[in-house]
Amino acid sequence: MGDIIILQEHWLYNFEKFEIQDFLPGYSCFVKCVDDADPLPPSQRPRGKGGTAICYKNNIAHAIEEQQDGSSRVTVVKLNCRTKPLIIICVYMPCSGSKNADDEFKAVLEEIGEIIYKFKPTCDIIIAGDVNASIMKENLSRRDKLFLDFIHEFELHIPESNECDTYFHHSGKCSSRIDYILQSNHNIINQFVNLERDYMNTSQHDPVMALVKVSITAKQIEENNHINSKKINWEKVNRTKYQSMVYEKFQLIDIDNLDINISNVNIFTEMLCNIIDTSAKECAKPNKQKSRPRKRYWPDEIKKACCENKHHFWK
Repeated sequence: MGDIIILQEHWLYNFEKFEIQDFLPGYSCFVKCVDDADPLPPSQRPRGKGGTAICYKNNIAHAIEEQQDGSSRVTVVKLNCRTKPLIIICVYMPCSGSKNADDEFKAVLEEIGEIIYKFKPTCDIIIAGDVNASIMKENLSRRDKLFLDFIHEFELHIPESNECDTYFHHSGKCSSRIDYILQSNHNIINQFVNLERDYMNTSQHDPVMALVKVSITAKQIEENNHINSKKINWEKVNRTKYQSMVYEKFQLIDIDNLDINISNVNIFTEMLCNIIDTSAKECAKPNKQKSRPRKRYWPDEIKKACCENKHHFWK
């Protein structure tokens, strides 16, 4: 599976949101439910509905920041890339049919717009989800036009291959494209794929996938090896030898030809610290460990006699 999975309509409530991790081992899940503002008790659980989630692999969790922007219909995370941060917005737009459906649709678009205004100056943005609207048909409805105007207003781009139908009615009589992945510029998504539906997939939606190539800082892995944390006794260090050794090792580094920038300065700093540390240890006199007296071995006969005498003495 992908490094980041974006879900809509998980149908979980607040008290059971963590159950989603049972189906995605190795992932951390940022889950929003329809009752987050006023959680329902388990005894009053109705039929599931709505909800959004962004799940990401644990090996990139150090580069992910979960954002608190948006309602239960909008989940936002920030991926801290080396070049430019990437904002990923998961959205589940209101369905049509109810009296105020289009007004609710417009309200969620405004909600996403505020998030774009907040992050666009400093971040790339990807918006993905079930928008319950389509711009790939001849006769556009009011909500289709609202969605199209939203795309134009924020200068969002649709991948070229994002044109196949993704929603299929159970009757088989109609289908449409209502699942979209939008990007704030043309260069974010490298590849877009419509995945074929598995026969076990009872959903009305086909999953879609996008390939995004980014560079993130590797996680610092703690080694299990024993680390010698003994302090160096500078009173016993040959300081003249130490200064000479550090100077010689520094001379071997061609600093003028090193390409030092913000992404690799930590590596260069660590190299300098290692030179100082190893030189100090080499010049320090080794600590002599005091030998403990060996425990004298007693034969079984003497040990038994000693115990008996001790017992009679106390008796």
